[in-house]
This record gives sequence, structure tokens and C-alpha cells, in this order.
Amino acid sequence: MGKYTSLIPQIPVYIELGQSNMDGRGYYLPNPDGQNGTLPAKYNIAGTDSNMKIYWGTTWDTSPTGEWQDFNIYTNNANPDKLATADVFGSTCAFLKEIADYKSQQVAVIKAAEGGTSLAVDWASGRTTYLTAKAWIENALDLVCQLGRPVVKCVTWLQGFKDCSNAIWASNYESNLEDLITRVNSVINGYVGNFNGRWVIHESPDWTEQYATHSDANQQAVRAAQRAVGTSGSNLFIDNTNAIVWSGDDVHYTGQSYIDLGVERFNLLRSFLTLSRVKNSLPPLE
Repeated sequence: MGKYTSLIPQIPVYIELGQSNMDGRGYYLPNPDGQNGTLPAKYNIAGTDSNMKIYWGTTWDTSPTGEWQDFNIYTNNANPDKLATADVFGSTCAFLKEIADYKSQQVAVIKAAEGGTSLAVDWASGRTTYLTAKAWIENALDLVCQLGRPVVKCVTWLQGFKDCSNAIWASNYESNLEDLITRVNSVINGYVGNFNGRWVIHESPDWTEQYATHSDANQQAVRAAQRAVGTSGSNLFIDNTNAIVWSGDDVHYTGQSYIDLGVERFNLLRSFLTLSRVKNSLPPLE
């Protein structure tokens, strides 16, 4: 477990968890699903800004041998064995860029997401997806503790589609999400000792019966559960995503919608971004 003293630099860290829409499926170029391939130049980040760091776990498993890298939308913006990262992007690029520009300081993100996963099963205690995400968080924070004091500013949760396929999963979504938050907060507190428990919950869009197996009742139950958790405490926030535009596959968002999500998340957290004694301490790539 990482150790630190009160005299070494503080390093702000953001954690992103969820399924494929957290990983990102925004395409740079038009593709068969009909997605808008536009990526604003501002967010076309190609590993040239040492103020934006991302943990790269090398392998998506419970024994990662990772490192912190300069964020590069073409090589490390999504989990390594889940998709061709050179083809797609998610909300992380906009979120990181907005924070780095706002504070003119280094920020670091741990993204641990897996497509097609349910909160009810895959993110449950002891299951592979959760244990893998836990291992990524622990390895990333271990590395930060070698250089400074990690200050986890927020955890973001972007998930829900899979749980709409099962009425029991949907009805238990609220209690399952509360359980996940408790477990992740406990992992973080093993390193920082005083995590404030700040979470942003991206509410699933109201897509209304896109699939026969995803009934409207299940969808509304998941959305209601997300709202209930996201408004249940002073450090819990809900982001309404009804303005999100679906891509042609009816599961993932358009490229512009991922940018919008990242900017929305930044705006939700802007008043909490002040951090004293911050120092650029994560080293550049060798």
C-alpha cells in the first residue's frame, strides 16, 4: 500500500468507471454506423502536453504492470484490449483538457471501463471486471505514492445500458450502485485516508425502447436509481444526459456527444477544483 508524508507534493487524480460509453466510441472519421467523425482541434491531444496524464495498465486484468503516460487520444485513451484506440475517443479528452487549461496544472486520470458489463453481475464484489478495475486503481495510486500524495478529486460512473436488459438488475440498480460506491471509496481511502466521496453519476439517456429486451420500465427504473443515488448526498452529483445524441448503432454516442459529456463533467466539478500546494510531479515519458 502506498505511503506518503504531509510534506510531499499533492497530485490531483480523477477516476472514471463504467462500460463502453465511458471507454468511448466516438470516431475520428465517418464509419458504417453513421457517427459524426468530427473531433474539435482543441481536444485532439496527441501526447504533447505533460499536464495531462493517464494511467496505462498495459493489460486489462487483475495484475497490471502499468505506468503513467502523457494522455494521447490515439494510443492510450481507452483500455488496451477492448478496442482499437487509434480509431475512437471518449469524454476523457475534453474533461482532461478543460481541467488542465482551467488550473494550468497537471491532472491525472485513471480510466477503468469495460464494454457490455452490468452493475448487477460484472461490477459486483469478487467479479472479474470489478477486481480488474480495483487492481488498476491500486496500481495507479501505488505509482503516484512513489512521487507524491494522491488527492482523489472525483470518481465518475457512466454505465447502465446492460442492466436495462433484466428487470431484477434494473430494480436492484440503486442498492447495487450504493454498494459499488462504498467499495470503491474504501479502496481509495486505503491510499488517501480522507477521500471526500465525490462522485458524478451520468444518468442514462431516455432512449425509449430501442431494444425489445430493454423495456421502457427497466430503463426508467435504472434512470430513477441513478437520480436517487446522484442526489442523495452533498458530494454526489447527477448529470442529466437527455441531450446526448445516439450514433447509428443505437448503443453508443456520437463523437460530439462524448465531447459534450466531458465538458459537462468539468462544469459540474469546477467549483471543487481548487487544490493548494499542487506541483507537477508525475515525470514525463522517457
